[in-house]
Amino acid sequence: MRVSVPPFLTLAPSSVAHGPWLREDASGYSIFPPDVEHWDYQTSLKLSSTISLEKDALTRDCGLDRGATLAAIVLAQSSQTKTERVVARTVLSEGHRDEKFEFRLSGDEIGGRLTLETVIAILDAKSTSAVAPVAKGSVIWRSKSQHLLEGIGSQFPTEALDFANLSGSVADAGWLLEVDASDFDAPFMSSVRLFLNTGSPAIKKMISGSGDSSSQQLLRLIDWDVSRQLVDIGLLSAEVEALDVDGTADSLAGVLRNIIGAIWPLESMSSLRRWRTQDKGRIESRLQSHYKVGRE
Repeated sequence: MRVSVPPFLTLAPSSVAHGPWLREDASGYSIFPPDVEHWDYQTSLKLSSTISLEKDALTRDCGLDRGATLAAIVLAQSSQTKTERVVARTVLSEGHRDEKFEFRLSGDEIGGRLTLETVIAILDAKSTSAVAPVAKGSVIWRSKSQHLLEGIGSQFPTEALDFANLSGSVADAGWLLEVDASDFDAPFMSSVRLFLNTGSPAIKKMISGSGDSSSQQLLRLIDWDVSRQLVDIGLLSAEVEALDVDGTADSLAGVLRNIIGAIWPLESMSSLRRWRTQDKGRIESRLQSHYKVGRE
């Protein structure tokens, strides 16, 4: 494994205390977990965290003068949307400080694996050592946190609208999945779309960011139903059966194979296709278990 070694002094990981990332929703604050279940594109994230440090100690340990200007910066990167941007930035003051970061990530700019990286970088400094990091932008400390935004809705575009205005839909239905399976080599993101009915009070409450138990159960139900439909399409396809699981796949066939592989990691496609024909209840019960349908 290659290890990058910067050509200047950097700080030990313990030099800065980084608190946990917290998520704020209608029910208050909670730890932002590594695996975020039942997330979808309609759900924005309001996140916060705190770092604790002593600036004088940081500059001394890196061979910098006491007047050095340092900044703490948070970067967010999404594997699904390829978004990468600075979401928080503060210039560090003298003495011992607790610096708080707060920011919001819109649901349509994130998805897949979300990486939050906090760095301390040089803005301006003079050295007291030959190996001091004096170049502007030099990173002397970093901390990285990764979070998997799960839920079938995190994998393709989701649109919220009133079904009374959607042709061909039932006005009081909760959601509608549209899949164009005419070309299994087409990009998954352009082949699948989930519509959520804002005319439903329960759906409207869920997409507003409510974190109560009824909204969580509804999210699990949507995940289960959408996955059930996609799994059925995948098990009927010879193109999907011919593929292996590949986390980098972005075609309709490739992503359907990955969804099936995530639910049944040890079963062959031939076995699953046989169960669909001869013992479909086995498929259905596993889907319910995987998506925790009916659980509190």
